[in-house]
Amino acid sequence: MPPKVTKRLSVYYVSNITETEIWKIGNDYVAPSRGKIIARADLNSRVVYETELSVDLTGKPHPRHADIVGWSEEPGKTKLQAMKLAGAAISRHAP
Repeated sequence: MPPKVTKRLSVYYVSNITETEIWKIGNDYVAPSRGKIIARADLNSRVVYETELSVDLTGKPHPRHADIVGWSEEPGKTKLQAMKLAGAAISRHAP
């Protein structure tokens, strides 16, 4: 689910980089504010667009940072959008 205030779900695009680089981004940029990284969810951006959402490449705090935006104003539809993303995601456990 996106944060209620900003409606921007923070993500990183990880195409064409190694597993080690992906986990380093998480440890350097996500863990300091959210705690130890134990897993991640990989999702093809195609699914985001198919769910009537879009990706806003922000480049901050890291060049590969983006936000998933365009969430519905209707709580039920927002939950459905989040469930579609979760259903298409592949869980990866930290090394």
